[in-house]
Amino acid sequence: MGVVNSLIEKGRILNYADKYYILFSKSGFTHEVIKFSQSNEKIILVNDIRDSP
Repeated sequence: MGVVNSLIEKGRILNYADKYYILFSKSGFTHEVIKFSQSNEKIILVNDIRDSP
């Protein structure tokens, strides 16, 4: 969750009203990050894209 919070904090530097955060992972996400993304529509999680159709 530290990486997500750090990304959001750094995103505050940019003055855009509608920001989305897309996180990529080869090994998956922690339960905490998944739960956070489910309650925040601006956080998009992408697992290993090599396995995606």
